[in-house]
Amino acid sequence: MKVKRYLLILSLTFFAATSTLSANENDLSFKEDLYCAFTEPFYSVDVINGMLFFRDIAEKTIPFIVTKIHQSMNHTDRWVLTAKSSKDGDVMMFIQETNSCSDDMSDFTYKYNIVFHNEDQNITLSGCGNKINRQE
Repeated sequence: MKVKRYLLILSLTFFAATSTLSANENDLSFKEDLYCAFTEPFYSVDVINGMLFFRDIAEKTIPFIVTKIHQSMNHTDRWVLTAKSSKDGDVMMFIQETNSCSDDMSDFTYKYNIVFHNEDQNITLSGCGNKINRQE
């Protein structure tokens, strides 16, 4: 009985620690903060300091904690980012630096091609992303 209680406490402690990690603690930040836009439907994703913020067409924002970032072993311009939320499931984002992504609506060229997938919500989106320019 003591072993089960210990494992439960250990599991709850691990869950609490992983679900409350701040960006600095998980040290999983992409090489730059990103804003990613998906046209029709007009969803977006921000990747900032180890967090991923998914925004739907109704402007509802769902935060996710980045859990892994893997760079392709054979291409230095491709990454897979995974993130999780305690109630909204896991998401994956595929990032490719092309410097030629188009949103098909403007003449603007983006740095990254993006594919975003959320299995729980059955959503897969492709679009473009750029570094977030901050006014300091």
